[in-house]
Amino acid sequence: MKATAFEYRFRFWIHIVLFVLGFWAPWDLAWHLDPSGPNAHAWGVLASALAGTGWLSIIAAFNVLLLLAILCAALGAWLRTWGTAYLSYNIVQSQGMHGHVVVADGPYRFVRNPLYLGTWLHTLALALLMPPSGAVFAVLTIGLFQLRLILAEEPFLAARLGQSYLDYCARVPRLVPALTPRVPSGGAQPHWAQAALGEIYMICAAASFAVLGWRYNELLLVRCILISLGISLLVRAVLPRETKSYKEPSADKLTNELLLPREASRRTYYDLLGLDRSATSADIKEAYREFAKRSHPDQNPGDSQAGARFIEVSEAYQVLSDPQRRASYDSGLR
Repeated sequence: MKATAFEYRFRFWIHIVLFVLGFWAPWDLAWHLDPSGPNAHAWGVLASALAGTGWLSIIAAFNVLLLLAILCAALGAWLRTWGTAYLSYNIVQSQGMHGHVVVADGPYRFVRNPLYLGTWLHTLALALLMPPSGAVFAVLTIGLFQLRLILAEEPFLAARLGQSYLDYCARVPRLVPALTPRVPSGGAQPHWAQAALGEIYMICAAASFAVLGWRYNELLLVRCILISLGISLLVRAVLPRETKSYKEPSADKLTNELLLPREASRRTYYDLLGLDRSATSADIKEAYREFAKRSHPDQNPGDSQAGARFIEVSEAYQVLSDPQRRASYDSGLR
């Protein structure tokens, strides 16, 4: 049921394919599942069905559905931007299955998978513009794909982070957000500008629904979605990529450094640096530089947890960079 390494690596393009199939609905050529005419999209079909009940006029029905689409698109864009601000754009867009800066902050205090939830809400909004059968296809297949990605992460995270991750899972729901924070803040600082650029497609798509949806022109909205996608691809091409010379976990081992307060002691020095026990001296040195820079108190003003994280990372480096101390430490892990 869980996603393969191939699926995760090419998840962006798999989403594109699923959306294209939803708008195209090629099966309708053979099975004739969808109506024809100017309002043959899910928006028009649902509006006609609502108006047929006698509770709403056709215009009111179109407006109600549009408001729901705007709400879904806006919530999806907000969740993804909020989540990316704390997780980092480079990790969100990376093709590899790695992610060592997921913190217990922002939306991650309310729900474990805000990015996947945001994508699915966005799908609900786009489904309004698709043929009815394509809308059903997109909502179901993309929802299933999100679940497969989640199921690819969770077993490894439980094995890597142990009881601390299990405690986090017990407190924070997987996909239905809690109304109040379920874990204390880890003190991480969001990067809003980078997150907004990284999620520019979601933001532009939501703005298109909100501004141009009132023209009731499905083709116009589809064009805006395509333009938003083009802008997003340009941004992806020009935004700087974070490069690392130390070895990342293999593609079937998605990792997240879950920085929950008072639970860091349950992680090993290798966990603190985001490394495997087979890491070389060069890997350890490069990882330390990256984590020390990110967790240094001077880089996190006002973050009461930054000093403690910096000390932990420094201690891990002092032990693992010394061959004799590392050998002694490794023997204690067996």
